[in-house]
Amino acid sequence: MWLTTALIIALAVQGHGALVSYITPHIGGENGRVAVSIYGQDFPTDINLGSLGTPPKKEVHLVSEFVQYTCDIHEAESDEGKTVCYTRAMNPGTYYVRMKINEQWLATSEYCGGNEIADNCKFEVHATNTPTIDSLDSYSVEPRSLIKFYGTIFTDLLDSSNFTSGNWLTTSTGDAVIFDRVWLTSCTC
Repeated sequence: MWLTTALIIALAVQGHGALVSYITPHIGGENGRVAVSIYGQDFPTDINLGSLGTPPKKEVHLVSEFVQYTCDIHEAESDEGKTVCYTRAMNPGTYYVRMKINEQWLATSEYCGGNEIADNCKFEVHATNTPTIDSLDSYSVEPRSLIKFYGTIFTDLLDSSNFTSGNWLTTSTGDAVIFDRVWLTSCTC
């Protein structure tokens, strides 16, 4: 009886069954809001976002040798085999995905085939992948006027129901993914 109890306790302490296989994309910009998909198995799916003092069932972090950033989980896009999170503003560098399940860090052997620093678990932040606005053709216009702006723009969002397209891809109907519209206001957009 005591051996069975010890085995159950050891299994409960050892692991939770979650495993990270790979992430996509592997490159993003400094300002954040890059949707990172973490693929694997046995990720918790209940929507417990830490409300009422209860810790979240899962957390995602992007870590380097020097710093760690939280990646905000979007449960509506996540399931047992995929967790989607959105990066925050980060310094340029190389980061690796790390997860907490039920407040416990996954063991290093549970990442990318046992290699927690494998390329398929790596996320790189580059200034060249950060959107910029270099100039505007007008700084003061009438309401409903068109303003042209120039710079480097990246977007994955064609409309509110499209979460999977990228600038280099097409939509499910074969249309090119385009930068549709931006609303400019006197406050933060």
